[in-house]
Amino acid sequence: MGSLVQWLIGLVRRPKAAPAAAVSVRPAPAATQAQPQTAAQAQAQVAPPPPPLKPLRPTHIANFDCDPLAVTLVDWEDNLLLQIEQRVTQARYSLPELHANHLLLMSMVNNPSVDMRDLAETITHDPMLSGELLKIANSALYATTFPAETLQEAILRIGLRGMRSVIFAASMRSVLFKSKDLQEFADGVWRQSYSMGCIAREIGPLCGIDAERAFVIGLLHDVGKVPLLALLRECIPHGKRANLALVGRVFGRWHEVAGARLAKEWKLTPDLESVIRCHHDFKHNESEPRLAAFASLVHKLDLQLSLSSEREYRALAHGLEMDVLGVQEEQRLLAIRRAREAFEDANHEHLDGPSAALPASGGAASAAERSVA
Repeated sequence: MGSLVQWLIGLVRRPKAAPAAAVSVRPAPAATQAQPQTAAQAQAQVAPPPPPLKPLRPTHIANFDCDPLAVTLVDWEDNLLLQIEQRVTQARYSLPELHANHLLLMSMVNNPSVDMRDLAETITHDPMLSGELLKIANSALYATTFPAETLQEAILRIGLRGMRSVIFAASMRSVLFKSKDLQEFADGVWRQSYSMGCIAREIGPLCGIDAERAFVIGLLHDVGKVPLLALLRECIPHGKRANLALVGRVFGRWHEVAGARLAKEWKLTPDLESVIRCHHDFKHNESEPRLAAFASLVHKLDLQLSLSSEREYRALAHGLEMDVLGVQEEQRLLAIRRAREAFEDANHEHLDGPSAALPASGGAASAAERSVA
């Protein structure tokens, strides 16, 4: 239970403020001001550059998007790809359903005038979420002199934006781990989604995007992998085992198509649906090119960090995504530095947390019982 609290607390961690670009300088005497400023004096007024980036460390993290074409598939795998292609193009595959209570909660937290008593009452129908929200509200991040003893108090401390992030993450996680088949791949999808959400939240403000909105974009832009994983579970022949190359090829070819269909089914916002539909080739996203470029940047940051690709990771500071987002030159190195810190924190939480299955709900009922205002 403690590990689950750690990664939930990570969802509502406040983003760091960007440092000022220049140090303050006291006005000089009039006689000094009258003299022209030399280049050396001008340079002295500028804050020193940040220290150089440290070399990346190997992560040993398997990533679905690391050139799956490098491996040749065997006959049954080629046949499986053809079968999945037909099912996807004809929309003959099932879509995972969100818990009805989670759908209602998402609708409620998107309403700034929501009645907190109604919201708290709805959350009590999910004992696990009730208990964890109370623990987050009483954690070091939010704790005050008096503990939060009711869900209303917890919601007020966390805020509606933080609540939205927690509910989105809990919903996606519950859908991913409904089945134990291909569990290692479900775990990989969750690792990548959570990591990208954390990276996005950390660098979003530097890219002109609200931190919590950025988190949801990072978390959900590859959500098409969820129904594809369910389709793989259904189609893999008995006695055969999936491998990273096969799963990576399925994800790479069809996750945007499957994700767009899922976004409609889940009634996600139009801007998020657009990003899910087209983010890798973001230049062709006509409705949300900036948000699509942001999703592409976040995806590439997680990919290169998981592969410990030093040169490719550093090159992202000067990539096309940064240009489209309009990130100032002096902010770009800061952005990829922040991304690395968020990646390391997220994957540390993932390895220490309940990464293989949904946590048991034991002990949450008592918290829910005392949470009714």
